[in-house]
This record gives sequence, structure tokens and C-alpha cells, in this order.
Amino acid sequence: MKVYSKFRQKTNDSIIIPQIMMQGNWLADLGFKPDDAFKIEGGKNKLLLTKLQDN
Repeated sequence: MKVYSKFRQKTNDSIIIPQIMMQGNWLADLGFKPDDAFKIEGGKNKLLLTKLQDN
């Protein structure tokens, strides 16, 4: 995985923000399905994704 750059245009400004994209069967293997809701918690140099409920 990699953190990508995303260009965001605002009315009077342009900025580059970090973006993370995840896809693959490994998500299903871990119990995540399309349309599942999840929350993200984070700390210095880490992210934790937790599924909120089964759909």
C-alpha cells in the first residue's frame, strides 16, 4: 500500500492532500464487504479500521 497525493481545488487556493486507497479480496477475507460502514481511529503513524455493523 501507498499514500498517494490528491489535488484539491478550492475557490481561491489549491492544495495537495494525502489519500489512501484500499481494494482487494484481502478486505473480504478480513470481514469487510462493499457498503460496510467503518470507523477510523488513529495515532502517530498508525490507523485502525473497525467495522461498525454487519450489513
